[in-house]
Amino acid sequence: MILSTLVSELPQSQVLGESTVDISGIEFDSRQVGGGALFVCLEGLARNGHDFAAGAVSQGAVALVVRYPVSVEPPVPQVVVPDTREAMARLAATFYGHPSRELKLVGVTGTNGKTTVTQILQQIAEAGGVPSGVFGTLGNRFGNESRTTGLTTPEAPQTQAMLRLAVEGGTRLVAMEASSHAIAQKRTFGLVFAVVVFTNLTRDHLDYHGDFETYKETKFELFDPASRAFPDPAIAILNLEDPAGRELMDRVPGTVRTYGFHEKADYRAAEVKTKSNGSSFLLKTPHGEIKIQTALRGRFNVLNALAAAAAASELGIPLPSIAQGLEGNKQVPGRMEPVDGAAFQILVDYAHTPDALSLVLEAVKEITSGRVLLVFGCGGDRDAGKRPEMGQVASRGADLLWVTSDNPRTEDPEKIIDEILAGVD
Repeated sequence: MILSTLVSELPQSQVLGESTVDISGIEFDSRQVGGGALFVCLEGLARNGHDFAAGAVSQGAVALVVRYPVSVEPPVPQVVVPDTREAMARLAATFYGHPSRELKLVGVTGTNGKTTVTQILQQIAEAGGVPSGVFGTLGNRFGNESRTTGLTTPEAPQTQAMLRLAVEGGTRLVAMEASSHAIAQKRTFGLVFAVVVFTNLTRDHLDYHGDFETYKETKFELFDPASRAFPDPAIAILNLEDPAGRELMDRVPGTVRTYGFHEKADYRAAEVKTKSNGSSFLLKTPHGEIKIQTALRGRFNVLNALAAAAAASELGIPLPSIAQGLEGNKQVPGRMEPVDGAAFQILVDYAHTPDALSLVLEAVKEITSGRVLLVFGCGGDRDAGKRPEMGQVASRGADLLWVTSDNPRTEDPEKIIDEILAGVD
């Protein structure tokens, strides 16, 4: 694609140099640059992409996207913009032909439940005969493709490239996790959503966002069409059981649908029963009601099922297909996942926040009459403030507790454990 064509949808941009060069791809990592690439100089917390511009040019980049001009040899065209991350999102959408406009893209955000909701929605869509994909923590799958990027929500060029491949392969729906980091870093900025889902909001990632209010407002951005490059009439699906979900109801323009246990919810679970092998409930919707039996354990997972069911229903998938998708639900790895072979029940769960751990422990107590034994830890280089809170939740919810390491990264494992133990009652 010719540079002048590529930047035609880029406001507040100035091209320094020749704009007729042919662009073969968009890169933000100088190590991945090849011939014909447009290199975007991103400014991060630890590194400044402008410092790698010369290296990118030496590896074949034929143009740069910069916030300020840089000196490189040989000279190449430079597109000067106010925000290189925002520009990259727009450029990636243009380069790949806006694939999110050619399928139904569902964005799911919230502190907990994103992975489970997207996985369930993908299975419901398949049960309804809708070729679908899922992008998120467990990887990115569509058609016969499976790709890992290392991020819950990939960078904009990666997402747009995968969406284009998905469209060309016949995929008609993609369920995508939208992390708070991704929203803040404009990775979702160039996407057009058909539906956006809010699961819940509790403490997490304050090491990055600084405070809870900033974290909340970042999540809320996904529901503001004005915060995206190409405003869309996305349907908002909100958790009526969550205070932030109720707050968001009054701030979302356009169509809003709610889910929960409350009678006022548009999508409601009644007659809920949770057992060691799954849950059952009566799904009540604006389009009728149907009995649901699923392998998902715990009331919090019933809420996750409701979120996925609501999104599917709003996209036209009929109730029998929704029930079939939930009943045939495959185990989501690491989400109340059973481990066979022991004389007692073993469950593995990703719970990495105080609220998530509390909900898991509540769910386990609902399905067992025996003792609850808990092994857990906290990851390093992440929000340290939640460690004593998780220690308190763990000690109050379990009969016996082992505190261990969970990917300490660059931190001292003993220090992390001590911070957890500070909250143990």
